[in-house]
Amino acid sequence: MIRNVLCAAALLCAAPPLYAQCSWEHDLPRGRRQAEEASIYRAVRQAQLGAIRSALQAAGVSEPEGLVIVTAEQGGAAPVIRAFGVNFPTAVLDAAAPVLVERMKGLPERQGGRVASVLRLDTTALPAARADGRRRECRPALLNRDLIASELQNWASSTRDAEHIARPALVGLAVARDGSVVYSEIARSSGSEPLDRVALELASRLHFRAASLDGATRDVWAVLPIHIR
Repeated sequence: MIRNVLCAAALLCAAPPLYAQCSWEHDLPRGRRQAEEASIYRAVRQAQLGAIRSALQAAGVSEPEGLVIVTAEQGGAAPVIRAFGVNFPTAVLDAAAPVLVERMKGLPERQGGRVASVLRLDTTALPAARADGRRRECRPALLNRDLIASELQNWASSTRDAEHIARPALVGLAVARDGSVVYSEIARSSGSEPLDRVALELASRLHFRAASLDGATRDVWAVLPIHIR
């Protein structure tokens, strides 16, 4: 059992969204499909931000702060709208909700079957681009991997049926620009309610070196697989 748990811990530390990878924006995304998806996501975020700002303006909020996260099944079913650190009553978002949800229908599926849009209201201006127009993009890097791996090992060692859980729990994470996880949800169930539950508990305790673009930190969505082999 100990060997199996350590394999799971290694996977936790090496999941693709968690690498501290940095690349030039000119080189990313790779391939026509990735470029098309990135363009779709940008257009959706801009439309959603426009709807939120219109609702806030109507409510008299001129300098909004905080983060709005919208997730849904592919096609827009089962939408979830959450706000974090905002300086206005969340009921103001009700006026924007139809647009927020409708726009999710056009997003291409990503890992786990759910799609997500992370919307920062108090944006920070990016540094000036290089002369060649390229920008440096860095993905989030998990900082407390040892603690999380230990917690996962302890749970698996004390759970009689852990070794029979074959499928990972895929956890969607909103990683804020300060590296904290402000929201998480099960993007795809492992088929084991106990593992899904512990996966969400672990997700709330993750801490990252934040994603960045030309050194300016930013909020991103990542999907983390947690499973026992």
